Amino acid sequence: MACEPQVKFLAACWSSAAARDLKLIGDASPHDLAVFERQVRSGEWQLWDVTYLGDRLGCLIWSVEHEGDAHSLIINAAAARSVSGVDLTKAMLAAFQSIATTSGARAIRCWTSRDGLRRKLENFGATSRYVMELTL
Repeated sequence: MACEPQVKFLAACWSSAAARDLKLIGDASPHDLAVFERQVRSGEWQLWDVTYLGDRLGCLIWSVEHEGDAHSLIINAAAARSVSGVDLTKAMLAAFQSIATTSGARAIRCWTSRDGLRRKLENFGATSRYVMELTL
């Protein structure tokens, strides 16, 4: 397995490249994409470019959810090309665990409807909490 420290997460501004990346998420609707853009442009959510050895692979969007006197880190969306031998999920979790520890977050949450990502996260100790949604 390649050394995950070679994976970097760099603060970024909303861009056409980010929009293109996020369109690759299978269940991302035009409404979702508009929300991502609005929240990132407003500064409410953060956008990071994902790079490996300086090559941009994609992006991720994250936010902080306040829960009374506590907070959690939320990975709202992520879309990046895979690299053979590199575990991007592991690198992403390591970055967020560092932020969570430093900031005193109570949890890291990842929104996903992808079974593969759910299984990978469970292998790292995540548990599923179900949100059932009826689209209107």
